[in-house]
Amino acid sequence: MADDQPIAEPEAPNGFLAFDLSAPLMRAIVELGYRTPTPIQEATISLLLSGRDVIGQAQTGTGKTAAYGIPILERIDTSIRKPQALVLAPTRELAIQVAKALDAMARFRHLGVVPVYGGQSYERQLQAFRSGAHVVVGTPGRMLDHLRRGTLDLSAVRFAVLDEADEMLDMGFIDDVEAILSCMPGAPAARNQAPIVKLPEGLPPVQIALFSATMPAPIVRLSTRFMRNPEHISVTPSQAMVPQITQVAYDLGGMEKGEALGRILDVEAPGPTIVFCATRRAVDDIAERLHGRGYRTAGLHGDMAQAERERVMRRFRDGAVEVMVATDVAARGLDVAGVTHVINFDLPWDPEVYVHRIGRTGRAGREGEAITLVTPRDGRAMRQIEMALRAKIIRKRPPTLGDVAIKRRAAAQVTVATAIAAGNLGPYEGLVAELSEQFDAAAIAAAALRLWDTARTAGRDGSTLGSILVSAAVEAERLEAQAREAPARAARAAEGGRSVARIFIGAGRAAGVRPQDLVGAIASEANVPGRSIGSISIQEHHSVVDVPGELAGVILSALESTMIRGRSVAVRLAEPADMAGDMNQGGGRDSGGYRGSDRGPRPGGSGGYRGGDQGGFASDARRAPWAGRSEPLPRHAVRAPSWSEVEAHPSETSSEPSTARTGRRPFAPPRLARRPAPRPARRRDA
Repeated sequence: MADDQPIAEPEAPNGFLAFDLSAPLMRAIVELGYRTPTPIQEATISLLLSGRDVIGQAQTGTGKTAAYGIPILERIDTSIRKPQALVLAPTRELAIQVAKALDAMARFRHLGVVPVYGGQSYERQLQAFRSGAHVVVGTPGRMLDHLRRGTLDLSAVRFAVLDEADEMLDMGFIDDVEAILSCMPGAPAARNQAPIVKLPEGLPPVQIALFSATMPAPIVRLSTRFMRNPEHISVTPSQAMVPQITQVAYDLGGMEKGEALGRILDVEAPGPTIVFCATRRAVDDIAERLHGRGYRTAGLHGDMAQAERERVMRRFRDGAVEVMVATDVAARGLDVAGVTHVINFDLPWDPEVYVHRIGRTGRAGREGEAITLVTPRDGRAMRQIEMALRAKIIRKRPPTLGDVAIKRRAAAQVTVATAIAAGNLGPYEGLVAELSEQFDAAAIAAAALRLWDTARTAGRDGSTLGSILVSAAVEAERLEAQAREAPARAARAAEGGRSVARIFIGAGRAAGVRPQDLVGAIASEANVPGRSIGSISIQEHHSVVDVPGELAGVILSALESTMIRGRSVAVRLAEPADMAGDMNQGGGRDSGGYRGSDRGPRPGGSGGYRGGDQGGFASDARRAPWAGRSEPLPRHAVRAPSWSEVEAHPSETSSEPSTARTGRRPFAPPRLARRPAPRPARRRDA
């Protein structure tokens, strides 16, 4: 019967065999799972093995550590127990990662690979040097410190690598890098400083490999000064990572970002995930919220001690942490295999940072997914990223509670089915039989599921399956009602029946604020058409802008961190008292103004900023085109009361305490001052 067995197809040979590497190194490469060289490895390894200097322009995650590590380890002379290769990295994390990767590849060559970085004991590093370190991987600061102390011997160094050179430039290490390179055999002296190390003459010049995602001018000058006829290898983002990474942008609209993130994680059910935030405070907040939602989370940011950061990363690699929330600085150099998702909680404004972030997933040919939460103010930055990558990013709406409920129900069904298949239910079957004499079997099963779900979600923020099902039903009913009312709302909007909200902006005439400044800020930051902006009142120290009620929440969120006339401003919903200063001045707006016609600016006594299709700064005699009947506003947009409402019900709208508690007179809005009628001209006697 052996003849009937299918014949297995011969396995394709390992792609690294083409480099004719030594048996110990090739054995390590095979055991590490390397099979096919990446584009940067295929282009670089042969050049470095031949002794050429190389500039590799490639992003994080393209396999550049092996691209320079394999040639270095292949050419190390193990009989010389001195450092023969230096690798400079911008951060401690990257230095540790690179050292571990090189050590794994060198396991059968018995080479010494030592990481050196700030925060680690000098004695430990000196002991490693004395034990015979062949490769030293470190940060520029600590490496330069060892050179100045005379504890790092460069006399046998033959290779130097600058990993993520643009990051070292951004972090201010470029002078340290130049000082270190000037100490290498055959290198030109450092500019404007005495040599740190004097080496014997006649040593062969060092071979240099420089890797950088971008090539700014200082990096180009550095390569010109220290490298010898380098070969330039460029791997574009599309070659490097885009095919393996699915990129999705969730347009949040008015949804709160933390809630959207939780729903996405619930529905996606990802493997190891990294969430990037812009600030340390956001890292702590999001990590705490996700922990409350039931996820094993940890934060990683620059305020943490080095030992704590290493502990967090070790737990993430080991699977004890499933979602790591991090800042860009803390995550530099982070290299964890098997990351399935990268989530941009805060969108980076630099496309290069975006590329560095998403490069944490989809590594070594694996598939990955990059998710970005996009608020209305992020539209421009998202378009810049799409243009930089020359790729269309999939746009989606955030999951509804109904989507979360479906996912949770499916998970519960799988759990129950698995328990039934596993058997060993004898102790419980007797109890079920007894309960069946009093209750229906379906009710017993439902009660058991409820108890299981409550115990499983203990300590979470109201995320039991039952609570989600109830909330999903309420949300579905609300969305259905909104869909039914949509035609009527559209008709009212066409008739000028939108609600109005007033936005308070904490900058006015004293700051030089003009109507066009406010219109421009709202239109560009919140992606709101200028023609949707209504009346604008600019007072001495603040301004009030009328906007469509349904857009108020979006506008407030977009303006929170916006600079107007070069200064940060407070933004909130306006109160009746915010208009008092303007009304006490006689009810008019600022005299004069830009009317936005194609005839250009012109003065006017009661004019204002109309801007054509770009907004409307009008006098009280002219109203915004949509300022008609009111309708209920969404929760995030509260309509400012009109003056007629304030006068009719001062106790309901007043922001002042009542006289019953304070003994003061209740707040009464100032009445519009009427201009006196013009006096008739005096008759002159002939």
